Amino acid sequence: MYKCRPSALVGLEEPYEAFCFDEACAFIFAQMDKGEQPRFKKKYKSFKDMYKGLE
Repeated sequence: MYKCRPSALVGLEEPYEAFCFDEACAFIFAQMDKGEQPRFKKKYKSFKDMYKGLE
């Protein structure tokens, strides 16, 4: 799908974080290919902040 993985472009080195980021990008691109606009509900500064919101 990509010539370069999105995680490599932003410099993610931890394998699981990179995988999650790449999957999220693939989902967003799939939505856009269908003509849908991606919806972003919350903004987080880090994965740690995101996980705090799930508690």
